[in-house]
Amino acid sequence: MSNGMNKEDQIEHAYKNGKGDSYLGSGTSQTSVAGDNILPLTPDGWTNERYRFVRFSLRVAQPCTIVVNNTGFFPMLAGEDFSVDENNPRVRSIQFMESGISYRWAGII
Repeated sequence: MSNGMNKEDQIEHAYKNGKGDSYLGSGTSQTSVAGDNILPLTPDGWTNERYRFVRFSLRVAQPCTIVVNNTGFFPMLAGEDFSVDENNPRVRSIQFMESGISYRWAGII
């Protein structure tokens, strides 16, 4: 988008219009805290508290179990990826059952 909007406005515009054209990610490796949602908070004034992802990928460094959208429990092996695309429900929550798991994630909102 080169319409004079700053990056935050571009992300908000893409998100609110459901275009799925803005990327977000953890960048560096992160460490899990059991039960915490790893997805980032949206800016003040947004309808949803956290971003929801059309496409999402998570890689874990140690064996663990993740909970997706507060309903699905997925055991993961060390080095395994969890991915969803536009054919799946939007990812609105990712939680680890264990603390101390190293992970990285990226997604499209």
